[in-house]
Amino acid sequence: MDDAIPRFFDAWRMASTDERRNQIAGAVSEDVTYDDPRTPQTVVGVDALNDYVGMFSANAPGWSAKVVATDT
Repeated sequence: MDDAIPRFFDAWRMASTDERRNQIAGAVSEDVTYDDPRTPQTVVGVDALNDYVGMFSANAPGWSAKVVATDT
């Protein structure tokens, strides 16, 4: 599970809906909840999170994030 956060952020640059969903599903549980200041409500579930990430990525092509540190 140490690579879950980098895997999740790698999904944000994926254009393919299926590849992005698989990447997200490999990083979180199916019943994931995700809160973001840009969403009016909590995003619930892998499919909804995939839709949100796809929408965000479409509006910010080429955007990526880099994990600089994690702590358990």
